[in-house]
Amino acid sequence: MTRDQIVRLDTFRRVHEFGADADQVSRFPPGSAGRRAFVALSDILAAADQHAAVATNGARGAFVERRTARQELEIQLKAIGRTAWLINEATPGFADRYALPVPKAQAKLLTTAEAFLAASEPVAAQLIDAGLPDDFLATLRRAADDYAQATHAHANDRVAAVTASSRLVTSVREGMRAVRRIDAIIRYQFREDTELQATWRRVKRLSGLPARKNP
Repeated sequence: MTRDQIVRLDTFRRVHEFGADADQVSRFPPGSAGRRAFVALSDILAAADQHAAVATNGARGAFVERRTARQELEIQLKAIGRTAWLINEATPGFADRYALPVPKAQAKLLTTAEAFLAASEPVAAQLIDAGLPDDFLATLRRAADDYAQATHAHANDRVAAVTASSRLVTSVREGMRAVRRIDAIIRYQFREDTELQATWRRVKRLSGLPARKNP
């Protein structure tokens, strides 16, 4: 979220709490224009908070899962690659089929895993005899599948986060319109109530943003 959005959501919460106060409930009874505006703002705030949560944290969990799955897949690939080079000392050319991707070429990890699986199946006995566990092929397959699933989930969550960010922008705009409606009602209907006007000015302020210059 941007600083502007954080400040405006804080303002919406203050206005929501202001409208829920017993004194304001009596001033703005159910069915009145003021009460409808407070209810509308409450609905907008609930939606905005939900969008903000998805926009801020939506892809974080999937990112951690993808990173963990990637690290596990890299461990399996490196173990097989090192073992292949040990065999290569006695059998030149054996390790030629086990080329590891460069560290930043994450997109090639799944392709590399499939290549390692295809290359290792015919010579699994040699690799096991050189030190790999009996189930290394199943472990590599599981690591590759986990990474593929985590990558897909992370991509979906990123799309959801972008969508939520866009919806948050819309909710903030709608919230500001609702606050302006409430402002107009309070300033007109209760213009003689100086105490209420002073309280309302404190409630609706956008603390933390630079003052806007009047044209």
